[in-house]
Amino acid sequence: MVLLLNSIEKVRNNEVKALLLIDKNRVENAEKLLLRNLRTGTDSVLTYDLLIRIYNQKKDYSSLVKTLNSGIRTTGKKVFYRKLKKTVILSKLFQDIEDLSS
Repeated sequence: MVLLLNSIEKVRNNEVKALLLIDKNRVENAEKLLLRNLRTGTDSVLTYDLLIRIYNQKKDYSSLVKTLNSGIRTTGKKVFYRKLKKTVILSKLFQDIEDLSS
């Protein structure tokens, strides 16, 4: 029980640090902390939401979709993440078509 609480506390601490790092435009460091959270098996929606924000900002669609897939499997926001994944894929598809037309 104590180990679980320590794990949850570490995840929360990493999320707070990641938020501060994002505000300071140190996105790579924030990403590393959040990925560390995922390796612990966390189901924290904040960890997933922050990673999704980072990958969207970086236009790293492969990592974005992988994170959404993991969020669908792991968190209570399955329905929301499924809808977001569809939106991301369609948006990327339309963008690629537009780029080809230019």
